[in-house]
Amino acid sequence: MNAALAKEFQNRIVNASQGDLVIINYEMLMAELDDATMKFDEEDSVGFVKCMKQATRLLRELSDNLDFQYEISKDLMSLYIFINKKFVEASQKNSKRPIESAKDVLNVLLLGWQQAAKKRQFSTSYEEWTASLCWTDLWQRHFE
Repeated sequence: MNAALAKEFQNRIVNASQGDLVIINYEMLMAELDDATMKFDEEDSVGFVKCMKQATRLLRELSDNLDFQYEISKDLMSLYIFINKKFVEASQKNSKRPIESAKDVLNVLLLGWQQAAKKRQFSTSYEEWTASLCWTDLWQRHFE
């Protein structure tokens, strides 16, 4: 991630709500994956590995903050495990195709969080606004 984008994220984090932080984490993760793809295309293996490590840390941040008293957290964890497997596959097979698969899933999740933020403004409880996500509809529109 370039310095200007990192600074932009830093400024947004300072004033972010809990829900905004989730969205920012997704956006930072997507930016790292874009950078990893670019490094792969440039045949910069050191840069690729660095970006993938940062992407893995950001994904871990998402999974570490799941609250398993809510059913949706189990579904999200399953998706995060799938995404992590794609990260490993990209590194092992030296391929960017698994990154694109991971980004497809992450884009749907990011869209879901953004829609929840607009609906609820994250002022209600975690349970209420995550329940407002319509994952099935999002998934069907993007993958079926």
